[in-house]
Amino acid sequence: MSVLISEVAGAGRWSQFNLKLDWVPIMFGGAASAVSQIALCSLDAKGNVTAAYNQNAMYKPNSRNWAFEIPGASDLAFPGKQNRPILVVSQGGGNQYPFELIMPNDTRYNAVVAFLTAHRQTKTHHLARCIVPRASLPAGLLGLCV
Repeated sequence: MSVLISEVAGAGRWSQFNLKLDWVPIMFGGAASAVSQIALCSLDAKGNVTAAYNQNAMYKPNSRNWAFEIPGASDLAFPGKQNRPILVVSQGGGNQYPFELIMPNDTRYNAVVAFLTAHRQTKTHHLARCIVPRASLPAGLLGLCV
């Protein structure tokens, strides 16, 4: 089981998460053009499911991106580029993906940023992102997206 950890872009619609097309099959199990909906499950800090959201995924061939809305993010203020929110999405069963939006005021924020920095799979001028095996998370982060 893999976990996607990614900085979230800023600007006007920061609640819309964009992912390069070649990352979609790795994380979501199908070509970007074929994955049109995912079920995101939000979790609290203890790993309890607080809500489930069926999200439409938008395939954007012109920009070579695939996007979905991060549930609940549009109700929050973007904290700024120096302390970007971190989206963590775990592979679940079937088409379900537990997720957490880690904000700078979360006690786990610095540990998640440190892990992401150490395991970054993107160029330095792009948002930091990685997809890693769940087993590679340090003990303090194993509770993410249980």
